[in-house]
Amino acid sequence: METRLIQGKNGVFVSFPDHRNKEGKYSQQAYPTTKEMRSAIIEAVLKAYKEA
Repeated sequence: METRLIQGKNGVFVSFPDHRNKEGKYSQQAYPTTKEMRSAIIEAVLKAYKEA
């Protein structure tokens, strides 16, 4: 399970871990419980990416 950076049409974005179920649909395996936590995780990941 890992958080990934993906290059999209509008720039880089953070993708949280997901899993494909028996019906072929995806569901998130890990997700932040609040908007603030989601923003903090995304900011930290993007900062580390830019510094690397």
